Amino acid sequence: MPYTHLLVAVAPTPESQVLIKKAVSIARPVNAKVSLITLATDPELYNQFAAPMMENLREVMQEETREFLNELARHADYP
Repeated sequence: MPYTHLLVAVAPTPESQVLIKKAVSIARPVNAKVSLITLATDPELYNQFAAPMMENLREVMQEETREFLNELARHADYP
């Protein structure tokens, strides 16, 4: 039974590129879907006293995470 959907856990490390290449090599022959997942840090865990800055920091961290995933997806060369 061929795979139909692969979920790849990634982090901002060089190993993520290797994992994605492996997933694509498995997915391509059977036209399986490849999805990426990562963890984003919640800034509130670090400092509860800087509440006014937390929302901006959260937005920045979410945008960085989106950019990271988009960059990995672009380099994957897979739809």
